[in-house]
Amino acid sequence: MTIKNTLLLILFSASLTAYADEAIPTTPQKADAEKWLTDFRAARDKTSDALFLNDANKRSQLTPVLKELRDRAEKLFSDDFSVCTKAAEAVNGYWMSEIFLMQKPSYNPHINLSGIVTLAWQGGQAYSACYDLIAGIK
Repeated sequence: MTIKNTLLLILFSASLTAYADEAIPTTPQKADAEKWLTDFRAARDKTSDALFLNDANKRSQLTPVLKELRDRAEKLFSDDFSVCTKAAEAVNGYWMSEIFLMQKPSYNPHINLSGIVTLAWQGGQAYSACYDLIAGIK
């Protein structure tokens, strides 16, 4: 009985150790974070480029890129860097609102414009904080 209890205790402590390792937030590698930031900036800049917005083919190609950047942010950044994920989510939100407004301009554009402006403002705030966090990685 003692050997059985000892084995159970060892297995239990090993499982706790494995769980504890997963729960510890980690800082992303600087190169990975900077690569994400560069890619994110390039995609984000396109969302306000009028010439880009006029091209339906380019617009349709940007939507999956923005979603992929949001997914990368969720995987790359821990809770300490959640502002980076928030920035990516905000850009996705206002991008989808822009597309909707272009496709259905008669559907109360004031509400859509208000949402776009709000998401852009919140995204800008989050982006600034994200940029500062990434710049501070050693």
